[in-house]
Amino acid sequence: MRLSSPATQQNRLKESAPARLSQEYHDYSARVGAGRSTEAVSRVISFCRERVATDGDQAKFLITKLNGSNYQIWKLKVKVLLMKYGLWDVVNHVKPEPTPQGWYQRECKAIAAICLTVEDDQLLHLTQLETAREMWQALQRLHERSSIGSRLSKA
Repeated sequence: MRLSSPATQQNRLKESAPARLSQEYHDYSARVGAGRSTEAVSRVISFCRERVATDGDQAKFLITKLNGSNYQIWKLKVKVLLMKYGLWDVVNHVKPEPTPQGWYQRECKAIAAICLTVEDDQLLHLTQLETAREMWQALQRLHERSSIGSRLSKA
């Protein structure tokens, strides 16, 4: 059995949480062959559920899933949910967690909250993204642009 040196252990601790999450997601994607198919989407959902499996309360979301026509309501409810669990700063990048491990765990929970509250067709827009912030911004760009367009066409 080979032991890591203290310097090696410190370097691992310094590794950024998003980088670890990204690596873990990419390892998972490679293992299951994730892509943009319906099967891949269900694999991403399973990945998200695995990440939040230790927090039973998180899995009981009472939020209508984002379906393309309810973005403003979904956005508010998920933001409140993330705030309730102390995860909004992960999405909003207000302040970094003092420890990489703490940030990583919170990043996983925020990703799960987003992934588990969108319909599968919306999840397709998230399959290649690696952080909760990237996912939130992608949905925001997609739906706020389409809401503005629909409001202008009704005027």
